[in-house]
Formats: sequence, structure tokens, C-alpha cells
Amino acid sequence: MAKYITNTSLGIISIGDKNFIPGAARMEVTDAEASHPAIVKYIAAGKLKLVEEVATVATAATATTITDLDSMTVDQLKAYAIENKIDLGTATVKADIIAAIKASTKS
Repeated sequence: MAKYITNTSLGIISIGDKNFIPGAARMEVTDAEASHPAIVKYIAAGKLKLVEEVATVATAATATTITDLDSMTVDQLKAYAIENKIDLGTATVKADIIAAIKASTKS
């Protein structure tokens, strides 16, 4: 399971050889790095956010990776659906969009 960390603070956070820069793309970390005491402290303080890829689901045509859907915005979810050719039907609110995405991977 891949783990990613995003800096949600206003300043650069440096831990070991990792520099977490605000506004930068999420950074993949190992299990050991994710459990580093300083990183755990910053996550608890809300300055870093840890996201784990939840599952890989094979569809008839391709393999699709489902990330932490709850942490995505409505616009990100819609983009994810378009990228993965998922029909959202009439879903417009976050919970309904997530349900449609999850339902599409069960078939």
C-alpha cells in the first residue's frame, strides 16, 4: 500500500532527507518514514496529511487504483471519474459521486 504525505502548513518541513513544501505535490514515503516520530507529530498537529492508496481493482479493460476518495474535492472526484471513464449518472454531491465511483469498481 503506497503512502503519500502532503504539507498543509505554511512553511517547509524538513525531516531527514525529505523536504515537505507547502503547495507542492504529495510525496511518496515508506512505512518507516510515515511512522517517524516527527512525521507522526506533524500529522497529529494537522501540518502534514498522510494519504494511503486504498485498493487496486481490476476492470475488464484496465487496472484502476482507487485512492482515498474522501480526501478528494468534488472537482477532483469528477476529474477522476472522467479519467477512468466512470459514469456518475446524476450524482452531483460528494457522497453520491463517491458511491458511483465505488459501485463502478464492483462490476
